[in-house]
Order: sequence, then structure tokens, then C-alpha cells
Amino acid sequence: MTRSPSDDPASKLTVRAVVESARQHREENRLPEALALLEVAARLWPEDPRVRHQFGVALAAQRNEEGVEHLLAAVLQEPTNVEYLAGLAEGAAELGRVDVAGTWFRRALALAPSREGSMLRFGWMFVRAQSRSDAEIWMRRVMAVVSRASAGLRDLGFMQARLGHLQQSLTSLRQAIERDPKDGRAHEMMAVALRGLGAPEDMVMTALRIAAELMPERMETVHPLLGYLRDIGDEAAYMRYGGPHIERQMAAVAEDEIGRHGIRILWPEDPMIGRIGEIALQLDMHVKMKAMGWVPRFVTLLLAPKERVANGAFLDYFRSFVTVVDDPRLIEKLEPLQKRIPFNLTDLRLPDGRVLSRSRVYHAVQEEWQRQGRGPLLTLTQAHAEQGRRDLRRMGVPEGAWFVCLHVREPGYMKEGTNSSEAVRNANIANYLPAVEEIVRRGGWVIRLGDASVTPLPPMQQVIDYARSPFKSEVLDVFLMASCRFLLGTTSGPVMVSELFGVPVGAAD
Repeated sequence: MTRSPSDDPASKLTVRAVVESARQHREENRLPEALALLEVAARLWPEDPRVRHQFGVALAAQRNEEGVEHLLAAVLQEPTNVEYLAGLAEGAAELGRVDVAGTWFRRALALAPSREGSMLRFGWMFVRAQSRSDAEIWMRRVMAVVSRASAGLRDLGFMQARLGHLQQSLTSLRQAIERDPKDGRAHEMMAVALRGLGAPEDMVMTALRIAAELMPERMETVHPLLGYLRDIGDEAAYMRYGGPHIERQMAAVAEDEIGRHGIRILWPEDPMIGRIGEIALQLDMHVKMKAMGWVPRFVTLLLAPKERVANGAFLDYFRSFVTVVDDPRLIEKLEPLQKRIPFNLTDLRLPDGRVLSRSRVYHAVQEEWQRQGRGPLLTLTQAHAEQGRRDLRRMGVPEGAWFVCLHVREPGYMKEGTNSSEAVRNANIANYLPAVEEIVRRGGWVIRLGDASVTPLPPMQQVIDYARSPFKSEVLDVFLMASCRFLLGTTSGPVMVSELFGVPVGAAD
């Protein structure tokens, strides 16, 4: 009888090592590395259920139908393995087959009816599938059997928070922390629950500070804490948490097998590509920091799905400085790397050692750029200039006439409520009409920028309400902001764009 490679005891040790390494890669968001290992393992040990199970889990995480086939093969070989059954259930859920997933989870629970880990996984499956009624049922079942261990109570608290049971979540998390005061994730979720319940901000941040002390490498924990410290102006604490965080992040990226080749993926604040002002601010700051030697030279990638970009014509101006990736298939392959090799545009270290927030770094960058006598970063392309002039004539602006852009921020574009922290930047367009009349009196034209939600302008000579006109286009947006004599308005995105092209602005804070 011929023995398969996996019958050899030494081979079994190798299988175990490969599977464990792949599992670790997957849990640390290095899915491509996990799949590469498992593809080799699947060729060497095609019938080993451990390989089939891990390969199936990794493929299912990519919504690959083949993943369920591997998971099912592992279950058929070891039908009483609770882990394999639960993995098959979760794989089916990842592909939207919630009913099938429920069948396999019930089989797992029949074999281990009081296993709280399985129940928690079942509940989370329904949470992810947005099946609230089923998730509520399983949450109650978990509550009935959860042990006194910190991990079980913490995970229960997570589930309760996701389902909106914040007071219950707080109770579970406090119990978890009593049993294990060093459970950083429990402290982190405690901050979320406290904020949801409207607790004082200092209570929320106390929990977050503890979480950051326990998990200093966790970006999702440190960033909100830095945001809070930035808002209250505690620069000393900001430096204390932000400095080590940036150093750890940069060291980890430099040691990464891809990062060490000088490649970084931008980790912008907010959905940067979805707002023209954020594209201008963050990319302008990044490019100038590299040009002045404030950060190391590296290849910069920006993942920018076309459907999410606020203005593709404007983003194109940065393609000579950063590698803009807009192919959906390539973005899908690169997204798992974003947390591995990021360049963080939120919290940055200056050459003098200070760690500052993005807005303060931006002002420091502009000050040094001007001190060095450097000019505007961008120049309008000839093609955009020609198209813009044609569109001006179509709108009725005479050849050679000078014009001013007007942009007064209103809450409609961002769909802001009355309590928005950004409301201070909004203004009433009527307050600017005297300035508009004076520009017209001096022979200029006024072109009002914005989106269709803005308050209509009254009919006025030599004034075009471009925001609500049929002439709007991405190219014309850029042309107007880059070619006007000056831009008048409030502190908002168009101000940043005009400044990048060297156009003077008059903006009221």
C-alpha cells in the first residue's frame, strides 16, 4: 500500500506548521500571503482536512465560491469536528447563504450545545448578515451560557453593542474588565458603549486611553484618541501617544516585505477622494512634504475607485506625483495591503520632532514652502484652458472678460444637521451680494460655485449661478477655480483648489 505524503509523521508536522502560519497571516489581514501558502499546501497535501479547511476559510473571505467546496470537503472527512462545521457555516454566510449557514451551525451546536464560542460565532454571523431577529435570539442564548471568562463576556459585549443594547453591553464589558483589566479590546468597546449612551467625553476618553496604553500598535484605537486630544488642545498628551504610534507604524512598514521596497499606500483622513477640498488639502500636503524632504522618498499609491472620486479631472493633476490606482481588480488586490504599508496623513511628525495633527502640519508645510520661494504646485493644462474658455463663451461671458468665483458653503452638500461641528463654516449667500454688486460695478463677472442644493441667486447682471446651471462639468469646475481673478467665499474645498493653482482667495472664517 502506497502512503500519501500526509501519512508521514514528519510531513504532519510540516502540514501543521504551514496551516498555522497561513492562519496567522489571515488573522493579521495578510490574506494574499495566506493564500499563497495554502495554494502550495493544497498541491502537496490535497486530501488533508486541515489544509482544505484553512484554504476554504481564506477563499470564502474573498467571496470565492470555491471556498465553500474546500470547507465542505473538510467537514465530510471529519463530520464531528466542531471547528470545521462552524467554518463551513461562516463561509456560507460570507457568500450570503444564511439558511445553509444556519444548518451547519446547528450541527456544530448539537455536538457542543454549551460551547459559548460557537454560539457567539453563530450570533455574529447573523449580525454580519443584518438578520437582527436571529441575532437577538442567539445573543440571548449566549447570555444564558456565557462563562465568567473575560473573553466570552467581552465578545458578548461587542454583540450587544452592535445590536444597540448599550447598557447591557456596558455591564458585560465591565465584568470582562473586572476579570482581566488588561483586555484592551474590552476597554476600547467600553469607550464606544459610553459614547453611545451619551456619557461625558472625559469618561469615554479615559477608557480609550487605557485601551491605547494596552494596545499601542492598534491604529483603530489610537486614532480616535488622538482626534480627541487634538480637539481639546492637549498637545503634550498628543505627542505622548502620537509619537510612539507613528514610530511603530513607520518601523513596521519599513520591515514589511513589500514596504521595505519603498512602497506606501496613502491612509487618508475621511473619505478623502470623495471631497474635492480634501483631495486638494491632503495630496498637496503630502506632495510638498516629500518634495521638501520632510518624509522619506517612496512610491505613493492612492486607491481611488472612479465612482467615489469627487472630481476625476482634478485628481488627474496629481498623477505625476502619486500613483493613482482606479482599476477595480487591482484595488481589490491592494486593499488588504492598506493597513500593512500605510502612509498616515492624519498624524505626522515634523523635522523638528513635533507630532502634530493634519491641519497644523498643513499650515507648517505651506509656511515653509513659501519661505523657500516655491511657486504654485499645479498649472492648468492647455486642454482644460481651451475647453474652459469655450464653456465661458457658452455661458455668455465675453472673450477676455475677467471673472471672480464665489463659493459660500451651505449644509446641503454634506447633508449636515443643525448640530454639525462643520456648521460654523456655513454662511448666508445674501451677505455676499454687496460684494458681488461691487465686482460687477468694476466690470467683472461673478460665477457662483457649489452643487444644486445651494440657495438660488436672484437674477443679476453679469452673475452666473453656475452651481445650478446645466453647464456644470468636472473640467469646468477646475478651470473656473484655477483661472478666476480671485475666489471669494467661506473656508471650504474650492479655496484649497484655487490656492493650489496660485489664485488669490478671500475667505471668511
